[in-house]
Amino acid sequence: MTLSRDELRRLLKIEEPVLSLIERRAEDGGGHVVEHLMFGLPSGERVRGLLTRPRAEGRYPAILYAHSHGDRHDIGASELLDGREYLLSPWGPLLAQNGYVAFCLDMPSFGSQSARTE
Repeated sequence: MTLSRDELRRLLKIEEPVLSLIERRAEDGGGHVVEHLMFGLPSGERVRGLLTRPRAEGRYPAILYAHSHGDRHDIGASELLDGREYLLSPWGPLLAQNGYVAFCLDMPSFGSQSARTE
């Protein structure tokens, strides 16, 4: 039996979060593009997202990057660009230079949401 996406959501009681893009700024990251994004939640909260992509226009495979915890609530999505001491290099530029789009959103209690507690 094949389940549709809607049926699977209904069975698992999954609700997709409603995000609206409220700010977008792109900058040259050297061999790639970095997009600084800000999303609005229905509650009025704002959530930061960072995206890296190749410079050339086109369609590319995308990776959703989930930043680490590391007890550093101030970092969040910045890890995509700045890395961490236990990573060999930041993943965002590396992925973009190799033909991938990478996106990271601040998880609850990190980065732009660090005022929230776990």
